[in-house]
Amino acid sequence: MYRNEAPGIIVRIAEEIRITPVLVARFILEAYLKEKILKETSTESETLEPSDKLLDPGKDQMSWMCLKQEISKLLKNTCLIEDKDLAYEVHLVIIAIAVLF
Repeated sequence: MYRNEAPGIIVRIAEEIRITPVLVARFILEAYLKEKILKETSTESETLEPSDKLLDPGKDQMSWMCLKQEISKLLKNTCLIEDKDLAYEVHLVIIAIAVLF
């Protein structure tokens, strides 16, 4: 866990800022996937600035849609998330939502 905090960080953040935990999880998964893409492409294109490598919905609509689909897939099946701590946190979000509804 991050800084030895108890599990449920995403749920606590969502409660603190008063938005749904799924939305917070989506933001975090988006950042996670973008960072993963940056790491994978950094060896291929060292000449681009890091900000140029980030997916921009205005510049690359297809990549943006693929990213949104990947996020939805990871929310539905947290076992696909490579980072085990993040996978567990997202799983707790899904459980929290199920309990609420």
